[in-house]
Amino acid sequence: MWQRPQEFQENWAAPPELIKLLQIQFALEFEGVATARYRNRVFTRWHSTFPEDRAFGAMEAISSSNFQGKNIFMDGSRAELQTEEEEKSALILMINQLKLSMKSEAPTRAILIIPDQGKSTSIELAKRKGFLEIATVNANSTLFRRRVHSTTEPRIFPRKFSIFLFSNQISWFYDPVTWIDYLKAIESWGRTYAQGQVQIPTETVRKFQEVKMPDRKARLPAKLAETRQHPGPIVLVDGLPYHRI
Repeated sequence: MWQRPQEFQENWAAPPELIKLLQIQFALEFEGVATARYRNRVFTRWHSTFPEDRAFGAMEAISSSNFQGKNIFMDGSRAELQTEEEEKSALILMINQLKLSMKSEAPTRAILIIPDQGKSTSIELAKRKGFLEIATVNANSTLFRRRVHSTTEPRIFPRKFSIFLFSNQISWFYDPVTWIDYLKAIESWGRTYAQGQVQIPTETVRKFQEVKMPDRKARLPAKLAETRQHPGPIVLVDGLPYHRI
């Protein structure tokens, strides 16, 4: 069982503008690892490893048994996903567990932000497991949030980081991705917030060009299903697509 550390060594969190962009483009519903004090408010559903956070609305710690059927966001810059030995980190565990969902009949998706730790263990593992690297952002190019005592402050993030997409086959059917829309959004974010230092791997572009997505919209909240608007947080109903299939 993970223990709540007295002090985090790397108290970072990804920029909210980037998180919101990824949430909308990939229909993300859950924050995979958060705490009551430090979580992204765009997600109405969130998991915590700490039982005391359930009093504040947290769901139980995410595991291989409850990955399936969810669209999850994970921020690998968070201290809760780090250990001194990267090979034993929670992020490595989650990459391996997500891979087990590849053949699940439940639509399962995850977006992971993974900083380059130098040894690149997590990044290399994600690539070996078949996760798609959908963007890289150069070091010292964008502001993350750095936790200082009980507050957060914007600070330049000193590491290069990658954004990975995991999606099983049925997930593409339930929640198609409009690649052109994502490219426009991430490139616009890069120009505004990352000094233009965003790269899209050529291999990823090629793979998306080869895939024909279903001609339907990704799922939306029930109250927005008829309007097809995106005014606020995306909250999916587990297992229920709003389009006809």
